[in-house]
Amino acid sequence: MSGQGGNFGYHKIPRCKTLRVGAKRTMNALARLADVDRSVISKIERNHCVTEVSAMKIFGALNELHGGTLEPLKEILEVR
Repeated sequence: MSGQGGNFGYHKIPRCKTLRVGAKRTMNALARLADVDRSVISKIERNHCVTEVSAMKIFGALNELHGGTLEPLKEILEVR
């Protein structure tokens, strides 16, 4: 991931909705767990980019819901 020298990129989590639904959680529940606004969850689920910070928070929440089995390099895509 980026984040060095103030170079914050934008990121996507293509399987976000699939992972959320698989964990039987609503967008609101995931947003609360990830400590982001529900609109950020909606945005990433529609395949839009979000900040690295938001992507990492969402990934962390999804990973927690899936028992720590997810790999960030497989789930988070950096968009340049």
